Amino acid sequence: GKVDASTGKDMSTQILSGHIGMLLRPDARNVLVIGLASGVTVGSVEQWPSVRHLVVAEISPAVVRSERWFDPFNHDALHDPRVHLVIDDGRHYLNVTHRSFQVVISEPSNPWESGPARLFTRQFFALVRAHLRPDGVYVQWVPLYGLSTSLLKAEVRTFLSVFPHVVMLKVSAGDLLLVGGRQPLVPRAHPPLPSAVSADLARVHSSRWDLLARFVGSTSGLRVWVGPGRFNTDDNGLLEFGAPRYLLVPTLEANIHSLRRIPWRAGLARWGKDAPLRLARALLRHGALRRAAFLARRAPPGAASWTLEGDIAARRRYWVTAANLWRRAGTAPAELHLAALEFSDPRCSAPPRHSPTSPPMATPLTIIT
Repeated sequence: GKVDASTGKDMSTQILSGHIGMLLRPDARNVLVIGLASGVTVGSVEQWPSVRHLVVAEISPAVVRSERWFDPFNHDALHDPRVHLVIDDGRHYLNVTHRSFQVVISEPSNPWESGPARLFTRQFFALVRAHLRPDGVYVQWVPLYGLSTSLLKAEVRTFLSVFPHVVMLKVSAGDLLLVGGRQPLVPRAHPPLPSAVSADLARVHSSRWDLLARFVGSTSGLRVWVGPGRFNTDDNGLLEFGAPRYLLVPTLEANIHSLRRIPWRAGLARWGKDAPLRLARALLRHGALRRAAFLARRAPPGAASWTLEGDIAARRRYWVTAANLWRRAGTAPAELHLAALEFSDPRCSAPPRHSPTSPPMATPLTIIT
């Protein structure tokens, strides 16, 4: 067998899979989760008081029996009276049900397995779309590992061919979520989150800004990134037969590097004047240094922006630049100033802010105000 759930590094993916779709449609009443596993995703969906009917499709009775061991971590998911458990293949369930849903979440096993591979095809995505209400959203898990970059792009290209509006989020070191719908996927600017939802997100240290920091790209940028090419279909089995070749190949870093080429836009006008700095701070926490620096440099000059720029420079090991920025902001202790003298080698210093000699960015970045 293989691990499909855990209470360790998988928690971020499991919890966020349950919340991303609900954050976009916080009034959703009917939700479908394909794949029970640990039940953590189901338990996260249950934290939303709007949910009235939650269908869980799980193909394996053994998984259902094992789920009880995760009860301390999944809010006793299967004991919630709103849950309707279906022991069935998720695709078969959608083929025979007449129900429609406002949110559908699919967390199958990996696409190199013959059965789960059919939950990554164009035909399956079209089947899900047929069961979405007009304002519904679909959340699809996609691994960054075990796939070549060309196969990863093929999967995203396939998703884009079915859903006119798509966003991509990186929810852990090796996991992506693709979110698709017929209508634009725009979160409300300042919805008050239910206390249970906030508490659940806090388990993986995800504030509103941390969630925004996980954003990788949206429809237009993703289309540019994937370019023209093949789709993953039932007939060609592109992932089913292609992915096993990369099962033991370390493709993660190459795929992460490729994601950095996706054009990125930050529409922050309606989030408040301090939005660039707050998002930049969250991006810094998630290691997205280039995007964090991009936003910090466009914030109004002052102690807050200089401190943040200094923190970013320090993460990049530009010690002199960091110390100078902290000193300008009045936040650097004397020992840091003295330490800067020890690193006075110009090779440790970054190009100055807005320097005309700074190298151009490989990927276009845009901020909408």
